[in-house]
Amino acid sequence: MLLVCKLSLLVSDCLHDLSSPLLQALASLLVDLLAFPQDFEVEFELLIVKLEDGLHIFHALLKGLHLLLKLDFLISLIVGVLRSESLEQLGVLLHLGSFLV
Repeated sequence: MLLVCKLSLLVSDCLHDLSSPLLQALASLLVDLLAFPQDFEVEFELLIVKLEDGLHIFHALLKGLHLLLKLDFLISLIVGVLRSESLEQLGVLLHLGSFLV
């Protein structure tokens, strides 16, 4: 009988010692599970903000590229006009030169 009492006390102590960390682990798991939707929402909002920032940067790059293309087109128009005028003037000079010869 004494052995059974000692054994039951030993088992009770072991269960008590195990139950405290087990309850703490379960409580921690429950807190983590309850916090998961909030964490997911925050992470999703952060992803949306990063995507929006990336789109703003992409838009700025496209605006810069658009400006460069406009400048390139403007310069090519100016060069084309100047070239045609200079070729026209050269043609007039050659035509006048042919009369002189």
